[in-house]
Amino acid sequence: MCHVVRNAVKILILCASGNSDGYTYHMCQQFQSAVSSDGHDAELVELSDMCIEDCNGCCSCKSGKGCVIKDDMSAMYSVLGFVDMVVMATPIRFSGPSSILKRFIDRLNPFWFSKADHPKFACAMMCGGSPEPKFTNARSEMVSAANTVGMKWLGELCIGGTDEPINQDERISLFAKEMVDLTRA
Repeated sequence: MCHVVRNAVKILILCASGNSDGYTYHMCQQFQSAVSSDGHDAELVELSDMCIEDCNGCCSCKSGKGCVIKDDMSAMYSVLGFVDMVVMATPIRFSGPSSILKRFIDRLNPFWFSKADHPKFACAMMCGGSPEPKFTNARSEMVSAANTVGMKWLGELCIGGTDEPINQDERISLFAKEMVDLTRA
């Protein structure tokens, strides 16, 4: 018998790590597994596998013409219009998000200047190798991006000490389910 969920949430999980064997990717897989087991539609995208160029600051998007750069971000604009929530997952790099995520965030400008469909909600998962990484700068970047696009910020999960083997799967699963619940509040 099929497990049908009323009002299933469509989720896009963005893994912004270049290491598919790393902890960021593991967090993404665990999040996807937790929400998928509850019947929600969760797609995991590894941003490092995509060709996303830097924003060139041309302001074409400001004039309503959209982004002039034709790369994999063009497809992401469409995908973002059909999901309810985006999850930005990043390792901490020099107290900020990875350059992979920053490039993606910088290319969200067309949403700022238009009324294009976009996710209603955003959240983040961050991890750092040191026992006490600084998450505030990365969080600030992601919250600012969500607010600028018009997404409601739901929260973030921050896990430190990932240079050593750790198991935070239950914590990640609980976070995933909490984020889905917040989309219904």
